[in-house]
Amino acid sequence: MCAKKDNDDRLLRKISFLNSAGGKLAQKGNFKAAALCFNKALDLFGKRGHTFAEHRAGVLNNLGHVFVAARLWTDALDAFTQSASIFEQLKDKAGCAFQLQNLGSVHRDRGEAAMALPYYEKALKLFEESGLIEQVADSHANAAWVLADAGRREEAVSRFQQASALYGRLGVEHKARLVSQNLAVLETGH
Repeated sequence: MCAKKDNDDRLLRKISFLNSAGGKLAQKGNFKAAALCFNKALDLFGKRGHTFAEHRAGVLNNLGHVFVAARLWTDALDAFTQSASIFEQLKDKAGCAFQLQNLGSVHRDRGEAAMALPYYEKALKLFEESGLIEQVADSHANAAWVLADAGRREEAVSRFQQASALYGRLGVEHKARLVSQNLAVLETGH
């Protein structure tokens, strides 16, 4: 049993190294090399017969963000969907919610507001169940932007107000200020 644990530990260190290297390359804007590191890490999961599901979901999340930065929308959706599925299987509500949030943002970035809103709503519910109040506020703000883009002004104002109240209660001033600015624009009708 000890040999298996040692092998698992070594494999996890390799995966962590590749994941870290991919992140550093992505920060430098080298998305192709970053994706290569993340894909090598994902290959290690499959080739060795190990799952380390939570780590795999994290690598897929990082790969999804690289695809977003490179504007490879379909690949980003695939990576975030796989990651969400893993977190769902693990019954990790917060992990799943972050991936749903990512999926909503990809659809919003693609100009698909109608497709983004259900992801933000599902993420909101899971964040509430997980007690992650700042992320609940983020979900309200994201939904508000989508609703505003869709011309649903009153709903957008209400959601911005909810986000603003939560950010204010938490003392997250920079987000509260941003939401207040957007709310002011909507309330004046501009």
